[in-house]
Amino acid sequence: MKILIDINHPAHVHYFKNLIKIMEKEGHEFIITNRDQKIINDLLDAYSIKHIIRNKRPVKTNLFTSLKYIIHSILIIFKAIKITEIDIFLGFASFPCSLLSFIYSKPSIIIDDTEHNKVNHFFYKHLCSVILTPFYFAKNMGKKQIYFKAYVEQLYLNSKYFNTKVKSLFQTHLGSDPYLIIRFITFSASHDIGVKNRLTLEEKKEIIRNLSQNINVYVSLENETNDDFFKQFLITDKPENMHHLIANANLLITEGATMASEAGLLGVNYYYINPLKVGYINEQCSKYPHAHQCNGHQLLNNLRNLKYTKIRSNETLIKIENETINPTEYLVWFVKNYPLSKNLSIGKMIDKKFIEKFVN
Repeated sequence: MKILIDINHPAHVHYFKNLIKIMEKEGHEFIITNRDQKIINDLLDAYSIKHIIRNKRPVKTNLFTSLKYIIHSILIIFKAIKITEIDIFLGFASFPCSLLSFIYSKPSIIIDDTEHNKVNHFFYKHLCSVILTPFYFAKNMGKKQIYFKAYVEQLYLNSKYFNTKVKSLFQTHLGSDPYLIIRFITFSASHDIGVKNRLTLEEKKEIIRNLSQNINVYVSLENETNDDFFKQFLITDKPENMHHLIANANLLITEGATMASEAGLLGVNYYYINPLKVGYINEQCSKYPHAHQCNGHQLLNNLRNLKYTKIRSNETLIKIENETINPTEYLVWFVKNYPLSKNLSIGKMIDKKFIEKFVN
């Protein structure tokens, strides 16, 4: 089987890396295309995944530039591969995958967990073959939608693939001193268009100044910066070690929802400060005392009351796994057995009982 996967975000590398390795060992072939971003390229290279680099995302995002970017992406993918040789298209909220699969009458499997990703939803949901969404996804995508009982981040943070005790050389140098991580994003994705009530650059600096007086602060930025203020706090670890850095942190403050959910699964106190609300953060905040969400200005005015309690990451991870499935195992089975897998899954919640009956 030959499978095309399109990568549009660093998290997507993690979503599919285990599936790629498992299926490659069984003789299946992958063609990976990816947005041109340094961290995405670095992650794919770190995991020895061959890939075809396509276009960069526009710096200034509006409806016109987003559509132009998507169309350009499709043309590059089309020119880079022989579409007729592809058996299945696979992607996360990927319009290019769904459109090319539709044009060439090939199946496309789309994963999504972001309710406010309206632009991509509008385009891909009518063209793709099936949409896999986690149990907390609060949007009806129609008859093609299949719910699975897991967080998307468990595709790579399942204890079968991730060891919370591993530390990188960067972390070893940190010693046992407590630290927190702050993640700021650029709000340049299509689903970020029109987001209001965001922190200003000076307000972000004020948060760092205040917190760094009492604890070691390390900052992760979506784009590189020449600002000397941020440079002194930037994480210099390799991007593939980020989850180990999170697992051993005392606190995470983040505008990025994916990193917040990762901390939630790892039992790390986090404050999600993006004005955009998503189902998986709502789900975690309703269940786990270490998960919090507020806007950045609320956090700025309440810095003294932040929770720094360290939780045992592995215990939290295992506890959540007892209630959920291993989504990688399900995805591997789903791709290998398509379209039978689709027929068996439609209309069901993919839980442990389903996995025991059809997958294992």
